[in-house]
Amino acid sequence: MAIDLDKDRPVRFPITWLSYKSRIRRDLDRAYASEGGETYFDSEYVAQLSAQAKQLEEWTIKLLVLQIAMTAFQVVGFLGNEASISLFGVTLKQAVGVKEILIAFYATVALATWTLMISKETTLTILERLTELSTDESFANFGKIANPTSFSIKFYASRLYEDWMFPTRLNTALFVVILIVAAMIFIAIFVFSCAVNVVFVLDIYRNPTLGIWSNFVLCYVGLVMIFGLLFIARFYVPQPYRDQSVLLELKALEEADPALYRRKRAEIYGPSSIYRKSSWPFRVRNLVSLLKGRLVSAKAAIMEAVCRFR
Repeated sequence: MAIDLDKDRPVRFPITWLSYKSRIRRDLDRAYASEGGETYFDSEYVAQLSAQAKQLEEWTIKLLVLQIAMTAFQVVGFLGNEASISLFGVTLKQAVGVKEILIAFYATVALATWTLMISKETTLTILERLTELSTDESFANFGKIANPTSFSIKFYASRLYEDWMFPTRLNTALFVVILIVAAMIFIAIFVFSCAVNVVFVLDIYRNPTLGIWSNFVLCYVGLVMIFGLLFIARFYVPQPYRDQSVLLELKALEEADPALYRRKRAEIYGPSSIYRKSSWPFRVRNLVSLLKGRLVSAKAAIMEAVCRFR
């Protein structure tokens, strides 16, 4: 079977999975290493970025407190039997449309909170990487402690292993137990928050107070939640990228060393290149041909056995 090299076994560069933080670090490394990079990313730049991180932290905390208050209101005011809250002489538990307004406002606040948290993480990632680049390795961990952190929570991983001192099994077991309990608490909070919102949405769906507008509110909330999940996944889940950095190296060799350039190009685009991968149509054709060959062999073996039997 004749093979069209570029069609059946095209050049496919490897896939690299990069998180949002790793992409920022790559860009910052390139900018810091460029001419004038160290001068631009000076202490004034760090101070300005730190102030912005603290401002984003304050806004995020305020929105989180507002979300917690609205969640508590949902639980106490709507899931309770006697609880009610009055505002300007109006009982919110019985007010028409208050459930729809509350959940729409909750979804909007949640979206704003996610956006602020990602903005804050971007700022903190840049500050952390700048500390690593501008500080001697032996002092880098202490430099990170001085930087702003999420909710001002700071952890320091000691390097006792450099003194050949290692944790005991009890120490390791205690650390694992702490991680498990923390994960269980996080999961419980997440499940509780989701359950409250699901119950609230189902209550609005079954007992709408604004007619068709209640359906519009639920559609809005659903779209916000879907967008939020995709938004968070885009920034916190590693994304696939086609790594063609080898072509950048090839381009640098074109004028510097033409002979090495031609040899490197042959390694990349040649018939035996490690980057050439069989296409799916080509694989299917090979599989079909293999199956046909085995069927023909099996048929011949059966006919031969029948002839011998006769």
